[in-house]
Amino acid sequence: MDGELPFPQYRYHVESHGLFAGFSQVTLAQEDLALHDREALKQQTANLVLANGMITFGTDLYKWLCSVKPQTIERRTIGITLHNEGGQKIAAWQVTSAFPVKVRGLQLKATGHDVVIELIEVEHHGIELVEQL
Repeated sequence: MDGELPFPQYRYHVESHGLFAGFSQVTLAQEDLALHDREALKQQTANLVLANGMITFGTDLYKWLCSVKPQTIERRTIGITLHNEGGQKIAAWQVTSAFPVKVRGLQLKATGHDVVIELIEVEHHGIELVEQL
């Protein structure tokens, strides 16, 4: 995969079921944690925020993002890889039981079949670092 990235201008690449999206920013939406309550702290998981991205229109990943409705949650395992400026993988994470809870700014790009994404917030059951170089 190194060298021929689907969205080379984005350093973070998100994969689910073999389909990709590129993002320039990945963070955890950390709210105020109840540090005084150990049981509450164990149960708190910050949502994953993917910002300033691009995805190809009509793909399964695009349809998954657009299908979020009450009572219809499709959880997926997604992979996130970080690449350096030369396109080589630096690190990879696996996000389990993820589903989008907020999608903002889906805009078709005038050239091609790509969709610009302002922000995707993903709820999950855990993030694990699976590779670090």
